[in-house]
Amino acid sequence: MDICREQPLTVSQSGAILEYLEETYDKEHQFTETSSPQKWQVKQWLHFQVSGQGPYFGQRVWFMRYHPEQVKSAQDRYAGEIKRVISVIDKHLKATGNQYLIGNKYTYADLAFLRMFDPSS
Repeated sequence: MDICREQPLTVSQSGAILEYLEETYDKEHQFTETSSPQKWQVKQWLHFQVSGQGPYFGQRVWFMRYHPEQVKSAQDRYAGEIKRVISVIDKHLKATGNQYLIGNKYTYADLAFLRMFDPSS
């Protein structure tokens, strides 16, 4: 994504893109937190998304749709990881009683998880 107005800059990783957009354009901090510990919790959830949901969902789709052979063990492994990632989020939301990952505020960490989809479709 070419995003810099003054000097050429390309940011290619989804988490880095979200952080860049938040830092550059969210001057009123509508989609982030600015004080500890919430500031670090937003980053923690973003890292969980880019290291868990992104790769596991992507691998599940690969092995379900595009891999030349059906590899059931790989399909099952990534299905299990998807369930684990979703269960971590569900447990957190139930424990906090919130509908958002950090307090009662929609942050860019919540936005990162919007890419969830049914990997079997």
